[in-house]
Amino acid sequence: MSPVLDFATPAKDPSEWEGAAHFLTVTAAEPPDGPFDTWRLEYEIAHPWSCKQAPHHLGFEEYTCDVAYHESESGLAFCLHYSGTPVTKPGFYLIQGWGRKYVHWELGPEYDASIGVISSSV
Repeated sequence: MSPVLDFATPAKDPSEWEGAAHFLTVTAAEPPDGPFDTWRLEYEIAHPWSCKQAPHHLGFEEYTCDVAYHESESGLAFCLHYSGTPVTKPGFYLIQGWGRKYVHWELGPEYDASIGVISSSV
């Protein structure tokens, strides 16, 4: 594995960030049922060594990286769709978390973040 993929990449703007690259293997992709649904994916994510694990419920460990967080909170298929990089075919993908902080002077900061595809073999 290339060391370039193991570390978070600093973005040019300090209010933007990108997480470490992760390998995504999609074995099946089914189309959405309706206009408000996302694709249903069967997949496996390979986390880089820089992703840490922490104890979770009932003795299980879970990853604490941005990809794991967004996957558990919103679902991988929704995150990829939200980022404008929906996965619609089985294959191998490189994905990463991203984020941006918007400053609203009267309301305080607002954050936007998700997971996007950065490369694919499809």
